Amino acid sequence: MQVSLPNSGSLKEARIQQLLSFHSGAIVGLATSPYSHLAITAGADGTVRLHDYWVKKMLYQARFDTPAHSMLFLPTALDSAARTVLVGFGDGLVRALLQCLDAWRVTAAFKPHSGAVTVLAMSADCGMLATAGQDSTIFLFKVASATVYEPVGFFRLHQPACCLAWSPDSAKLLIGCSNGDVVEAAVPHDGAKSSDTFELQVARQLYKVALPKTPEAESENQAESMPAPGAEEPQSCCPIYMLQYLPSGEEGFLVTAGGAAEGRVLKRSMAVQGAISAHSTHKAGVTALGVSQGGRLLMQGFSNGMIRVSETGDDTSSVTDMLTAPFWEGQVHDCQTGSVTAVATSFDDSYLLSAAQDGTLYLHDVKLPSVSRLEGQALDVPLADAEPTPEASVSGDGYSLEEARRKREEDKLVAAADAKKQGVRAYVQELRKEFAQLVEANAVAKLPESEFEVDPGLRDMVEAQIKQEEEAVRQELAWESEKKRLAVAKLRKHFLDDLEVEHIVLHAFRSDKKVSSFKTRRLSAETVEELRSLAAKASQSTSRQPSTGLQPEAVAGQSQQVSPAGRSSVSVPPQLGQQSGEDPTASKQELRRLARKRREAELVAFSATRPDDSFESPADLQAIRDAEQNIGDFKLKSDPEYIPPEAQRSTVDSKRRQMLMLDEAVYHVKMDFNKRFLALREVKKRVCHQLAEVQGRLRHALAALGKPTDAVADPVLKPEEMPELRDQVSEEELEEYIARQRQAGHKLPGVTSSHPKPQGSTPDTPRLADTPTVPAAPLSELEIAEQTVKNRKLEYEQQRLEKEVADMQEAFDSALALLTREKLSLEADVKAAHIKRLTYQQEMQLLKDSEGREQELATKLAGKHAEQAELAGRVADCQAKLETKLQELRAVANAKQQVVNRFDELVEEGHAARDALLKIFNKKIKYSKKKDAGLVGESSSDSSNEDDDDDDEDDEVEDSEGGEETCPPGCDPSLYDKVCELREARLEEEEAAADVGRSMEQLKKDRESLAKKERLMDQVLKAINDEALAFQREKQGRLNQVEVVLLLRLHQIEYLQDGQLPSDLSGALLFSTAELDKLKRRVHELADERTELKAAQRQLRHEHVQLLKDKTTTQQKLAELQQKAVDVQMLKFGQVIDLDILDKVGSGKGVEELRVQLKQQEAAHAHELAEWDAQIRARNDELTRLTSENTRCLTAVAEHTRSQMDMENSLANTQAHIFGDPAAQRRAEVAERDTLVQLVNNQAQQLETLRAQLLALRSKSGLVP
Repeated sequence: MQVSLPNSGSLKEARIQQLLSFHSGAIVGLATSPYSHLAITAGADGTVRLHDYWVKKMLYQARFDTPAHSMLFLPTALDSAARTVLVGFGDGLVRALLQCLDAWRVTAAFKPHSGAVTVLAMSADCGMLATAGQDSTIFLFKVASATVYEPVGFFRLHQPACCLAWSPDSAKLLIGCSNGDVVEAAVPHDGAKSSDTFELQVARQLYKVALPKTPEAESENQAESMPAPGAEEPQSCCPIYMLQYLPSGEEGFLVTAGGAAEGRVLKRSMAVQGAISAHSTHKAGVTALGVSQGGRLLMQGFSNGMIRVSETGDDTSSVTDMLTAPFWEGQVHDCQTGSVTAVATSFDDSYLLSAAQDGTLYLHDVKLPSVSRLEGQALDVPLADAEPTPEASVSGDGYSLEEARRKREEDKLVAAADAKKQGVRAYVQELRKEFAQLVEANAVAKLPESEFEVDPGLRDMVEAQIKQEEEAVRQELAWESEKKRLAVAKLRKHFLDDLEVEHIVLHAFRSDKKVSSFKTRRLSAETVEELRSLAAKASQSTSRQPSTGLQPEAVAGQSQQVSPAGRSSVSVPPQLGQQSGEDPTASKQELRRLARKRREAELVAFSATRPDDSFESPADLQAIRDAEQNIGDFKLKSDPEYIPPEAQRSTVDSKRRQMLMLDEAVYHVKMDFNKRFLALREVKKRVCHQLAEVQGRLRHALAALGKPTDAVADPVLKPEEMPELRDQVSEEELEEYIARQRQAGHKLPGVTSSHPKPQGSTPDTPRLADTPTVPAAPLSELEIAEQTVKNRKLEYEQQRLEKEVADMQEAFDSALALLTREKLSLEADVKAAHIKRLTYQQEMQLLKDSEGREQELATKLAGKHAEQAELAGRVADCQAKLETKLQELRAVANAKQQVVNRFDELVEEGHAARDALLKIFNKKIKYSKKKDAGLVGESSSDSSNEDDDDDDEDDEVEDSEGGEETCPPGCDPSLYDKVCELREARLEEEEAAADVGRSMEQLKKDRESLAKKERLMDQVLKAINDEALAFQREKQGRLNQVEVVLLLRLHQIEYLQDGQLPSDLSGALLFSTAELDKLKRRVHELADERTELKAAQRQLRHEHVQLLKDKTTTQQKLAELQQKAVDVQMLKFGQVIDLDILDKVGSGKGVEELRVQLKQQEAAHAHELAEWDAQIRARNDELTRLTSENTRCLTAVAEHTRSQMDMENSLANTQAHIFGDPAAQRRAEVAERDTLVQLVNNQAQQLETLRAQLLALRSKSGLVP
């Protein structure tokens, strides 16, 4: 169209000119003239067009009410000028169109089918025409001329026909069906024998078309039984696109089909049952196949819009030869919707034309050496009005040929029945006249009415006969009624019973707007049960307490704890860790020694807590793990190396859960909208009821005003607004249905024609002619004024009621408009959910295919994890046993140390025979094990060879020392015996330690063996994990092949090039807006964290520098103090003193015992003094109390003065007696204590003198005794 706008720019004044015209739908037929460069096309838009492709112009077109479905160009044997074309339409009509100079002229029209005419085929001898329709029938016609078609008859098929092909002798018709079957029918040339139908009984042969077995398919089915030669593969080849008989001498046909036979031309033999050969031509289905008019070109059209042309150079070549010839092909039409429907060449093969379902018509220039271009013949074609052939006209709404014949026969029967009924009615009328004459004659004779009954039982007999006939009709219709009832019940069960809400349409009052409900099915019982189980699992998971971390585990025999640095922390012995409460009996030297040991232990423990260079903070490691698990990993799923996290891996159960949740969500969305929709429908019901009342008052007002009331109609709900009332049928609807069926010519059993009742009024109704009429008197002025006031009131009432009606309708229409907008948004969401459901279904199928392999890997991995857990348990048991043995070894060492301590207590440092006794104590002798259970319980399993070796070593040691052991001279024999007993105890502990050591060695060997097995198990687990990861990668790759449809709005697209959306979106990335905002926030958070970390780093660097300075200062002070201590020692003693050796050289045991006794006595005396002080305080308190009482008594009672004086004297004597003796005793104790203190101090001075002398001697000799 070309639009020319005026200067004003108004569209109303614009001039519109049509430039080109095309088919608005699919082109279903294409044919070229054998004499000129003219082409004819028929389209689904109901137009038949004539094109001159030489000048590239459409000459004219004819438009019809129904779409065209097929087209056939009549051969020159019937139309020598090649001007006639047959077109089959969707209403079942076949029209013969004659080409005129300015327009098409319909020269013949007939209706062979009740549905669309899909195929037209002319026999080879041009004597028969076959038409195929969507009603699964084939109609045959004898062709006398281009305008005369005599119907022969029709026969029925089990499926609608897709294509037809006549045999070369015109005796058989090959029919391709929509289900892939091919039927060969013998064509009768005589009409149907019956006069009431055109249906024929023809002989037919059914051929199944299937792909032949390929070598690959046969190799895949080696385990199965060998098929018979030519056995067919159970693959569907439907529908049939094209059929063609093989040339004479070959019994068979060529066929192209869809389904499994896409892209192949199959050759089916009729002589050998099931023999099929295939010629692969293309990957798409062959939808059009034809030979050029010159016979030199084979043209093929495919379902993907491509065409192919092959040349043999010989017009006698067969189609099968042309299939293997060199070819040209190209993508001409749309690959999605441009399935080729027809291909043809010009009369000189210089042009190639192709038409497709996308409505396109392409013209190609054929440039081949064997093709020469001709101009064509100029035919003398008259104008349409000057054409002598009369124009035929048949309505598409009329009867088909079969229906018309049946209708004529039925009309004959109805006419005969009507004639018979008219005869009966005339006879009855004569009887009535005779009866009326007898009644008039009886008016004179006055005979009773009973005398007129010739046969009194005739009435009863007639009534019984009528009832019998009614019962027969009822029984006759019972089966039909039950059949219809069951059919309705089945339809209701199939279409309505599982619907929660069916399709309901709600219309507005004042516009054409409407909104419909969501057709919602109930959730199946299985789906509801699965959703209930999912909800139960979800509630259980939310009620379960989350894990707070690793639980502490008690390990038997564990004696060490692992520090953060990964090394064993040193536990401080209790005797070294005491800060207060030391033993009061210890000496100063002992206390200093203990203090030094405690400080050394604290230093070792503190040094153990220092982390090494490989230490990593647990808090940092936990933060890294949290970041890896929680921060989004935005790797592309299309990456070949992408492996989804374990929590995000898709399984059959998870995908089924997603599908169920999606179905539930869609169901709830639909039901929420349907609830509001049904509520609005209830509102409309109430509004209709209120409007009926208001409009009733409005009609009353209009009637009072004398205005017409026809325009005011009560609003009613349409049937589509109340579909649940479909079963309620009114009498008017029944009468209308019966009238339509009778008009259509259908006979309704059990329904008789109704006769109008005789007109006339009932006896109770008075006649108007009998009522006297009174002439109207003229109105007075007062009556006229009252009438005017009344009319004004009625007009105001009319306006008010009309406004009330408009307001109510407008309010409802506004609510309906809001619901319509909401429905549009929800429809988009629901459609997106349906698309997602289809995607889930495809993914579900893929997951089911890989479920077996995944379960196999999971089972294998679980088994290996169980074995690893078992190995870990065995290692833990072995470690626990080692810890237990280590504790036993420590206990044995402690027992041995106790034995040594007992020897030191028994033989003091200054004992004369200490050296000899120490040698005896440390002497190795042969030790015989005790047979009792105890320390040797676990070592009984050791080999006896080790015991023999130990015994030999002991013997050698004993022999090497030589001589018999005796008590040293000057030693007490009892002391010697005790030392021997201690030696036995020491040897026993050493033997126990050796047994524990051997057990520990065996346990260490077992632990190393288990460690090797653990390493091997780790390797196996790593291999299985790698296999599982490879499988997950492969599964993700298969899932990535599923196409996912996602609806995006324009504002969501940010992938633009130069401000425009690029044509290639392969480089685009789909990303969630929420995740993008999260990443932006994370960028700011990281910047803030970086600033905070830099500040913390500066602070830590400053603290580090300060600590280094403090460390340097402290080290300098320590060096100074160390040098000062060395200088002092060198000044005093001439050498550096070892404090440990000095601690060993202490005072004698007697002095220490005296000091201990002194301290004990001082403690006892202090305790006794404290007790006496407490008693004194108690007595003083009692004295104070008594004095207070006496004072009160003196002030209260004056007559007791004498008694008071006596009591004071007695109290004074008592005081003197109490406080006299304790003081003297205390002074005596103090004197005794001072004497003892003086004695101890004197002895201490003597001890210090001796020690000084000893040190002086030591410093002079330089030796340590």
